[in-house]
Order: sequence, then C-alpha cells, then structure tokens
Amino acid sequence: MWLTLPDCSPRCWNSDCGSFPAWTRRGLLLFVLAWLLTLPGCLSASSAGRAGIPATPVLCSLQRAELNGVPGVWMDERDAGELALWINGVEAWDAGRTF
Repeated sequence: MWLTLPDCSPRCWNSDCGSFPAWTRRGLLLFVLAWLLTLPGCLSASSAGRAGIPATPVLCSLQRAELNGVPGVWMDERDAGELALWINGVEAWDAGRTF
C-alpha cells in the first residue's frame, strides 16, 4: 500500500540493494559530480563576458502611440537622452571587446 524507497545507505553502493541497479547509482553519482564541477565555471564565464556593459536605463515615460495608423512608442526628451547614452555605451563596450 505504501510506496517504499530503495535503500540508499552506503552499504548498498557496492551491492544490488533496492530497485536501482548498481550502474545506475554510479552513473547518477558521476553525473551529479560532473554537473557540480562544471556549474561554477559556466557561471563565472557568463558573468565575465558581460562585465562593463552599462546598466539598462529605466524609461518611465515610454507609452504606446499611434501616428497615421502606424503603431509605435513615445518617450520624452529625458528618456530619449538616457537611451541614446546607453546605446553609445554599449557600442563603445562592443568595439573594445576582443574575441
């Protein structure tokens, strides 16, 4: 009636205790170890690649607009200036990157 879990105590790692064969437990252990060793490298590589990118501006005045039946957006001068500075900063960052 109750679902019983396989015995995963250390005494079962070398024998065939429970419902999982020994190779499955060993494979799972190797997968988890490989994943844990790979994860920090992936996280540091992705964050290092973005170092120096300017923070994305918050455009508070951005609104949907329609002009002559063409949908678009509208923003005030201050937000347009912030967006232009951000685009220039990203272009300067991209020009300075080396591959």
